[in-house]
Amino acid sequence: MNIFLETNILKKDTYKMKAKLVSESLVGGDSPSERSIDLRGPSGNAFAILGVAKQLTNQLAEVDPDKYNWEKIQAEMTSGEYNNLVRTFDSYFGDYVTIYNADVLDDYEEN
Repeated sequence: MNIFLETNILKKDTYKMKAKLVSESLVGGDSPSERSIDLRGPSGNAFAILGVAKQLTNQLAEVDPDKYNWEKIQAEMTSGEYNNLVRTFDSYFGDYVTIYNADVLDDYEEN
């Protein structure tokens, strides 16, 4: 294995470990209730979700500044209705935060 490839593998593993530590420190470590958003509760409010997204973005930008750009994420999250906001949040932060009661999105689309 060449040195360039080894360096990239180590860098990628370091980024993954740092991202895990960052997300655990922000959203509560190993406790599932502290790493989740219940769409039927107060944490499911659009502004609350945006707040969590901003906090996560600020911390994860250290790991991957190209992916975790707040202006880009905020624009994407607010470019549609509530279901777009939640789905965009999940696409960026689904590895770090569990979303419960996603059936709310189905109810929302029916109305």
